[in-house]
Amino acid sequence: MERIKISKNNFGGSVSRAVEVLVSGGVVVVPTDTVYGLAADVGNEKAVQKVFEIKGRSEDKKLPVFVSSFEMLGQSPALTTEPSSDRESERVLYFLRKVLPGKITCVLRAKGGRTIAVRMPNYDLVLKIIEKFGRPITGTSANVAGKPEHTKIDELIAEFKNLKVKPDLILDAGDLSPSKPSTVLDCTIWPPKILREGAVSKKELKKLIFGDILK
Repeated sequence: MERIKISKNNFGGSVSRAVEVLVSGGVVVVPTDTVYGLAADVGNEKAVQKVFEIKGRSEDKKLPVFVSSFEMLGQSPALTTEPSSDRESERVLYFLRKVLPGKITCVLRAKGGRTIAVRMPNYDLVLKIIEKFGRPITGTSANVAGKPEHTKIDELIAEFKNLKVKPDLILDAGDLSPSKPSTVLDCTIWPPKILREGAVSKKELKKLIFGDILK
């Protein structure tokens, strides 16, 4: 596994190297505003398959994705959402603009009766990587399925170094601030429903967001 320790002096070079790996179909460990994550090109089936192999995760469990902007969310063929009405579209967009970027993953309607979980992390390095890459990346936590998520870099590396299938690149930002993974909201219904309470608590959501939605 290639490892780059992030600093102010190599920030731009780290972004470029991560994009090179993503373009080649590789998997990159990236720091985020919650926990370390595994990034791969969502449009590359082999790259996505490698993420599943690294995590040892069942393929019937969909991977969430990261975007860098609302424009990317609306324009990417891989993420084309399909609200049931113009009113729903406006309502969901208004809601997303209140909570993103941030520690919330939103499950949205997608074409073909599917759903897709989307997040825009509030972390400059990841946003710059996605922006330069030009399309969405996977946004799943960097850990073996069933084991805890990682904020401490040494624990992450220790877990991955003996795996048969490993990430291609680790962007080492040191130990991240202690955090739970993102809170997951089902935005296909209204008002949104909490599917997993994580870094943003139910109390915080009600105080910061739902006050003008839940009556």
